[in-house]
Amino acid sequence: MADQSPSRRDLLKIASTAAAAAAGVGASAAARHAEAAEQRARARSRPAREPLTALTAHEADLLDRIAELLVPSDANGPGATEAMAVRYIDRALAGALADQRDAYRMGLEALERLYPTTIADIRPGRSRYVLLLNERGHLIDDGMVCRESDDRFVLTFTSGGAALAEAWVRDWVETWGLDVRIMDRTVSLGAINVTGPLAGDLLRRLGVEEPPKFLQHRHTTVAGVDCHMMRLSFTGEASFELHHPIAHSVQLWRALMHAGRDMNITPHGLQALFALRLEKGHVIVGMDTELDSTPRRIGMDWAVKMDKPDFVGRTSLARVAELPDRRRLFGFTMDGPAPVEGAPIYVGDTIVGHVASSFTSPAAGKAVMLGWQKHTPFADTVTIDGRTATVAQPPFYDPEGARARA
Repeated sequence: MADQSPSRRDLLKIASTAAAAAAGVGASAAARHAEAAEQRARARSRPAREPLTALTAHEADLLDRIAELLVPSDANGPGATEAMAVRYIDRALAGALADQRDAYRMGLEALERLYPTTIADIRPGRSRYVLLLNERGHLIDDGMVCRESDDRFVLTFTSGGAALAEAWVRDWVETWGLDVRIMDRTVSLGAINVTGPLAGDLLRRLGVEEPPKFLQHRHTTVAGVDCHMMRLSFTGEASFELHHPIAHSVQLWRALMHAGRDMNITPHGLQALFALRLEKGHVIVGMDTELDSTPRRIGMDWAVKMDKPDFVGRTSLARVAELPDRRRLFGFTMDGPAPVEGAPIYVGDTIVGHVASSFTSPAAGKAVMLGWQKHTPFADTVTIDGRTATVAQPPFYDPEGARARA
């Protein structure tokens, strides 16, 4: 039997007609009646449509709820009601007419194909660190996948790579023909990272009764500002990223600074952030990586699940898995001040690589570095800046990660 329910286009026309009829802001009653009569006359001249009774019960209920929102009002200026009606109806009907099971399957399928780690077992309210690879298996970005519900995810990327990552995700979703909605909120949200041993105590002062645990996230209110709070740690300490509407950034910042005055709260910049993450051995894409860096070359094989049936870059990684790799990113330590970033690394009289990141660490009591060796066999002891440096496995600070989870 043929499907007798109206098409999505018909439903949108019906909804648009309802919106136009309900939103006659500033029009006289006579004008509205005349317009309605004209619409009825045009309707009689068109081929007959299936009646609204052909809608499913869920769709009919949805239209009833939409109609309640279409009360004419000029409080926000002429056209405000119409604009709200058009945006809300289009979005609501699109959601109502989509098969929710397909939406769940396609959204999850897109992320499983994009990322080399498993996404399906991330529970709502939890997050996972992920790498973003190209077809050659080379690292192009990294970030977090935060699952909000069965079919809704929040993806984060590096600040400098967000635009490219968005285009990359959209391109693949379109290539695969998946019905997935993507919204880039980079410029509409601000982010403040509250980090340190007293970060949780500070947030409790501002109304957060139970801050999320490590790798959890939730929507909450901080000092009257709606925030998506993510418990991550790039610094190696307890850290809470507060993602919020950018219009409230100053309000939130001032509230945090005021509430933390007796805690000796201190703003920190990028240099401090880079130094703290280096003590933990966290890689910055584009600074510590190269254009053809694979997960294996930077010591992050653990973030790749080769037992997955497919993901972007899997074929290339499988092809080179058994081949020798003559380039690796290593951690190094040395006494005294840290050498400049970019300094050559020697084995004997031969340059074998360079320093990617360096910092004189007060916590470690020595210089800590990430650097490349590009000749085999890889050496355990090298010369940098005329001094001896020793290969050391990161993290250089709190290797058990106890402070980030505190």
